[in-house]
Amino acid sequence: MAASSPAGARFAVQVGAFAQSGEAERLEAELRSKGLPVYVQPATGARESRWRVRVGPLASRAEADKVAARLKAQDKLPVWILEESGT
Repeated sequence: MAASSPAGARFAVQVGAFAQSGEAERLEAELRSKGLPVYVQPATGARESRWRVRVGPLASRAEADKVAARLKAQDKLPVWILEESGT
């Protein structure tokens, strides 16, 4: 039996993390032009900053798996499926 996700959980597929915001914004625009719900999430750490490009939010793990497979096969992007809690 598969484990269920916590109530309010949603998923995103991360397709890149960039040191330069311009690179992240270019990928965001490319994916948005293909009709995908995409956003850039800035992340700062003690040593470095990254701009993470994510497709989502997606309602289920199954939907995230489907989107990730398509992005990997068609767009040759690295993919990481992330569970995000809804607030």
